[in-house]
Amino acid sequence: MAPELIGILSAFGALLVGLAGLQIALYRGIRADLAAMRAEFREEQAAMRAEFRTDLKAVDTRVGNLEQQVARLTGAVEVFAGLTNGRAAARETERVG
Repeated sequence: MAPELIGILSAFGALLVGLAGLQIALYRGIRADLAAMRAEFREEQAAMRAEFRTDLKAVDTRVGNLEQQVARLTGAVEVFAGLTNGRAAARETERVG
């Protein structure tokens, strides 16, 4: 083999080794970036779940308060209806008697 060919092949081999090292470094960097993105995504999901739970508890509390208000209003309407029916019955008794 000619010394020039050996030099060219050596340079080409060194270039391939360098490119392989660069590719491995890029691959490791991409893996690290993906791991960081996964961790960030999981943190964001956890924060969203916590916020959702907080919002859900607030809605549950508001619904409970609305149920209490509806029960009070229903009771007041029933009392008012009972008073109204009692007055109507008393008026009919006065008319008959």
